[in-house]
Amino acid sequence: MRDEVLRMSNVTLRKENTSILSNFELSIQKGEILGLLQIDGRGADELTHVLVYNDILYNGCVYYCGQQVNSFRQFSRKLNRITLIGSRSSLIMEQDTLTNVFVLRVGTHQEILNNNMMERAFWPYMHEAGLEFDLRQPVGKLTAYEQVVIELLKGISMGNRLIVVRDIDTVLSDVDVEKFSSLVRHYANGGTSFLIMSSHLETLRECCGKIGIMKSGTVLSVLSEQETLEHVSTVYSAEFQKSVRQHVLNHRISDDAPEAVYVEQTPFSTVKGISFSVKKGECVCIQLLDRNIYDEVEHACLKEGLASVGDIYIGGQKKKPQHGEIAVLPKQPESTDLFEDLSFFDNIAMTMDHRYPAIWRSRKAQRNLRETMAEVLGCDLWDKSIYSMSTREKHLVLYARLLLQKPVAVVEFQPFHNADVTDRYQIWKSNEDLLKQGIALILVSVGLSDSLSIADRLIRIDSAGKREEYRQEDFGRLSKNIPWIQMYQ
Repeated sequence: MRDEVLRMSNVTLRKENTSILSNFELSIQKGEILGLLQIDGRGADELTHVLVYNDILYNGCVYYCGQQVNSFRQFSRKLNRITLIGSRSSLIMEQDTLTNVFVLRVGTHQEILNNNMMERAFWPYMHEAGLEFDLRQPVGKLTAYEQVVIELLKGISMGNRLIVVRDIDTVLSDVDVEKFSSLVRHYANGGTSFLIMSSHLETLRECCGKIGIMKSGTVLSVLSEQETLEHVSTVYSAEFQKSVRQHVLNHRISDDAPEAVYVEQTPFSTVKGISFSVKKGECVCIQLLDRNIYDEVEHACLKEGLASVGDIYIGGQKKKPQHGEIAVLPKQPESTDLFEDLSFFDNIAMTMDHRYPAIWRSRKAQRNLRETMAEVLGCDLWDKSIYSMSTREKHLVLYARLLLQKPVAVVEFQPFHNADVTDRYQIWKSNEDLLKQGIALILVSVGLSDSLSIADRLIRIDSAGKREEYRQEDFGRLSKNIPWIQMYQ
């Protein structure tokens, strides 16, 4: 056991008399890369908090580097020297790399900091990781990959024995995931241990020797890569896989299908002059390989309005989208686009009152709408407040709103962001239903996540603004670590 870096023994964590982690068992050896496949997302946040912050346990013990650091009898008030790299960067974007690495960390006691000395100390790590950029520029100007690697190198330079990486595929493109996985394997060979957490098996297969299956706040089993592949049908929803397979086989867009939306000559500083179109009932995924480009596009669409993204043609006519002709959904819209104090009816009626103002006062219209929505959604949410709804029910509210709004197209930013398998299937099913209604979909993302499972075309744009387009029959040429790629190979 001398080379064991982390052991969690029979750990149970409870909040408000509910077990979040239950009899959690985990062991990581020196230089091991262990993957943790999250089936339902339950307990993921709490697990990282236990590892880093030593949250109070209901039962069990945690050992780190041979020392007991937490137990239900006694817990440490100190942070464990474990690096956490998540979907949200821990770096201060306005500060440079040297400040983030040497100043903003525990254990720095120097009162006078020498930039030249810090640069000389950190340059070997940069060289080893294959990075070349000005260490004194704000990290906010760096690419998402460079920012993630800086977080990794910060932990390596501090001598942390364990690096926890969570949902990296929501931050990096599949190209960058491959490069990052190569770095992980390199440092693992040097003795650093890694815990890689993701809800996508393809991401974990890229670098993990063993993969644990986490569901309902516990680890069901730890398997080799081959064993995990053999049990993939039990890991993922069989209904999800069957639905995706049928969609891929049956959904086809005719070459002469009418054009829904055409965007001409985007004005963004990083991707100026890009044009693209989407047909009625077609799903186009736009993958922006550089996070800075994505942030610019997202900000323009959500904050400045669609008129700022270039000339837009709807049904062949150049116009500014009005009255919800094009709906725009941010990532995790259920937490931002719904009014929690209002009912299901109030939330969906606000997007249709421009077409049918009487909906607010006509009891007969409301009864008919209630019956229709209950039949379409498979449940009656009419009298429920958003606050009391589950995540799945909130997705249904958004879907009902779009059905009543009847937009020509829907633009979605990272629609599967941080969603577990169950929620991803609900998002996917709602999007498929929108396509069946003839509504065009434009999915904008950095990592593809589950977008490939529903896309008819993929447009990839790199940091230089270079564009590549793939039709569905070309998807098989993409990287092997993209979720659902096996459907096309």
